[in-house]
Amino acid sequence: MITQLNIKLPDEKTKLEAERLAKQLGFSLGSIMRAFLLHFIRTRRVTFSVGGESDTSTGLTGAILEKALLQAGENTASAKRHGKAYDAMLQAEKDGTLMEVQ
Repeated sequence: MITQLNIKLPDEKTKLEAERLAKQLGFSLGSIMRAFLLHFIRTRRVTFSVGGESDTSTGLTGAILEKALLQAGENTASAKRHGKAYDAMLQAEKDGTLMEVQ
């Protein structure tokens, strides 16, 4: 059974910025939130990054992201595409070639 979660944000700008960033990464904001919640449940951890710094210490991989997206209702092709993109992002970060999206 699908259920809905409403989140209160401080202003419309926050929502629009989150939607813009999600879209730039090829996701919907709903997919990002579903994946975050499933990851939170699985790991029982909340990890945040501030100041544009990324944190890859969570152990999240493309395969884990793909599985979480599938569980969240994302279609198979989309979940696979996002999993591969996430792995590519991790590799670029490791290589020092990852650029921040503005």
